[in-house]
Amino acid sequence: TSGYGFIRPGEDSAFTHDVYFNAKDIQEVSDEDLKKNLVGLPCGFSVRLTPDGKSQAKGIELMEQPSEPVPQEEDASNTGRVLQGVVKTFKPSSGYGFLSCPG
Repeated sequence: TSGYGFIRPGEDSAFTHDVYFNAKDIQEVSDEDLKKNLVGLPCGFSVRLTPDGKSQAKGIELMEQPSEPVPQEEDASNTGRVLQGVVKTFKPSSGYGFLSCPG
């Protein structure tokens, strides 16, 4: 199973930013459950710092089993606006990255 997401730390956490995770790091979950909506489920996890200093969740344990189907995604539409930003990260091996846009 492939996929990734972000965990929002609890209010009492030492982390102030969302923590990246890869679906393969969720323990004891079936491929069928990974197709369900995980958003909002409480979890426990360990943290590893990547070479560039970013936090990554490992050994993720879901505290509740997912039961809801994934909501249907709406088609993205073009707003007609051109925004400016900076490429924050890009990994050629996976083909994805993140942009940073000023507020």
